[in-house]
Amino acid sequence: MDIYLTDLETDESFQFPMMPRDIKLSAGKIFQSYTIVALGEIKIPTGCGLLRFSWEGMLPGAARAREPYVREWQDPIEVQALWEYYRTESKKLRLLVTETPINYDVYLDQYSTKPTGGYGDYTYNISLLQAKDLIVRVSGAEG
Repeated sequence: MDIYLTDLETDESFQFPMMPRDIKLSAGKIFQSYTIVALGEIKIPTGCGLLRFSWEGMLPGAARAREPYVREWQDPIEVQALWEYYRTESKKLRLLVTETPINYDVYLDQYSTKPTGGYGDYTYNISLLQAKDLIVRVSGAEG
């Protein structure tokens, strides 16, 4: 299993160097809430919420670059700069987790990192939010 983030504009991919222990997928429903005098509060489903993908992992430092469990090593500082670019530029990305059904367009919602241990490693938490295009349909053409 591998995790890739691909910039949809440039088709450049980033492969996560190590697999996390687990990947959390959160899905929800959107409800419209009403208060009816005789009934109290009721909720009616009006749509689906966006999917959220999150996990925690490690960006291995240079001392671990050749370890067999490191898929494709990249400098953790450069990885963090790439994530910041994705976040600040609102880059639409494709999240692909091989050997799973996870293959979605996403935005990098948030991440946090901290240096860990003596090997130049960084631990991180990352959260990606499903990207949906806004499509406005116009019925009928006025001439």
